[in-house]
Amino acid sequence: MQSCRYGWEQLAVAQQYLLEHALGLEPAEEERPVKRTQDDKWMLNLRAAQAFRAREGHLQVPRKHEKQLAVQ
Repeated sequence: MQSCRYGWEQLAVAQQYLLEHALGLEPAEEERPVKRTQDDKWMLNLRAAQAFRAREGHLQVPRKHEKQLAVQ
């Protein structure tokens, strides 16, 4: 559904009508978020590992561990 909101202009008038009235969707107000490249994801994971090691003293990260990092 998010792709429909970001690509609203490419949809036919009938599609826009159905999305708006049947599903209650409207065009996205903001711009489409920029996709991260594989290098960006790698660097983010590397920073997360460095922060975890500095905090915990090891790199045996539990499978369900989650920590949000600020994206730069």
